[in-house]
This record gives sequence, structure tokens and C-alpha cells, in this order.
Amino acid sequence: MQVELICANCFDPTHGLVAHGPVDHVIADPAYSEKVHRRHRTARKGAGGPTAKQALGFEPLTAEVRLQAAEAIAAVVRRWVIVFSDLEGAGAWCEDFANAGLEPVQVGIWDKVDATPQLRGDRPACPAEALVVAHATRRGRPMRKRWNGGGRALRYRGPSKERGIKRVHPTQKPLWLMETLLRDFTDPGEVTADPFAGVGTTLVAAKRLSRGARGWEQTENWAALGQQRIAAACPQFELPGLAVAGRARQLPLEDT
Repeated sequence: MQVELICANCFDPTHGLVAHGPVDHVIADPAYSEKVHRRHRTARKGAGGPTAKQALGFEPLTAEVRLQAAEAIAAVVRRWVIVFSDLEGAGAWCEDFANAGLEPVQVGIWDKVDATPQLRGDRPACPAEALVVAHATRRGRPMRKRWNGGGRALRYRGPSKERGIKRVHPTQKPLWLMETLLRDFTDPGEVTADPFAGVGTTLVAAKRLSRGARGWEQTENWAALGQQRIAAACPQFELPGLAVAGRARQLPLEDT
């Protein structure tokens, strides 16, 4: 299966998401809100508290870009859409998906076991990120859905940093998480698009799982790093028949 990372804006009318035509799924990690960017710019330095400034290197998400992304995704996707979001922004994504003709299905969470603490200590830290899940529709009507996770809750618990994998992007998602999402929502032979690819972790995961994938990143150095990571990735052998979970069943009550 082909896996490619295109150095271009995903909204480019010639080289972007819509120009390349239909895909089976979309998994995207766009920018978060201005509030998240402000919070991330501050890094603790010594006992004196937050003093150092750290920019993410890209602009925060605006309402206009969010709606534009929802409309572009709706124009090409055949099945599942998964978008990462800060917890506060999940509702806005659901609204824009619905306005674009997609069906919002569920909001899940990535429970980060190594979440960054609140540096001033005067309020609780954010423990998780949201996963906004939607599905394509047929002429505006809901479609039959299928995923490989059975009836379990949409919750993924694990670290943001992985041993042996150097983070080269400030908001880089862990490889274990992207591989798990691809196993849960996609099947071999399908193609997944990532319109905000960064350094290509979703595409690396797709190649390792023998899925097709196509991504876009407009920042040249991040696109180049992603292309290098994809070239170095190797497909991983998986035993057949182990990916699909059975439908959850209600357990019988024991006699008391």
C-alpha cells in the first residue's frame, strides 16, 4: 500500500485533500485553541516558577479553519473521521461536522498518564485530550457503521512519550496511539488521510500496519522529517484474525 507525505497546505485546490479525491478514513491532529497555545508557551525554569517562553511553531485553530477542515473532510471521506482536540473544543468540532454533512458519533479521550502538571499549582492540570469521532453519511442520512473495537468505551490510556522514539515535533502523538487507532477504525487495504500530518506519525503507523495513507504538511522541515520517518518504517507482521474484537455482551447476573 502506498504511503506518502505531501509538502503542501491541505486546502490547496491543486495539491490538497479534496484535489486527491476520496479516502476511506481521515485521522487528523490539527492545531488546538488559542487558550492551549497560551498555556503551552510557558515552561517552568527552576524554582522561580514559569519564566521561559516556548512557542509551538504554528498558529492556533480558528473557527474558520475548523469549518473549512470539516467541509474538506466531508467531501472526501467514505467511513470514519477522527480528530484530536482539546477537551473544550470537542463540541465545536461536532457542530462543524454536522454542518458539513457528517454524523458526529462519539467523543472519546486519550488519558495521558504523563500529562504536564499545572506549573503554578493554583489549579488542576488538564488530564487528557479529546478524540472527536464522526462518520460519513449517504445523502445526509446516517450510514451503517463498523469498527474493530467491539462495545468498549472510546478511551485510550498511555504515555505521550515513548522509550526509544525521539520527539521532533512539539505536539507529536505517540506511535502506539496512532497504531491503536488505525487497528480500531481501519482495515487492511483501506486508505487513511491525515490533512495535518506534522512529522507523519499517522503515516508511519499506517505503513507499519500495511495500510495506505496520504498526508499533508505545509512546513517544509517537518514534512522532510516525516518523509524520512516514513522511508525508515517497516511493515510489522501481525497474526491474522486477532484485530477484530467481538461484540460486547451483557454478563448474566449471579444468583445471590
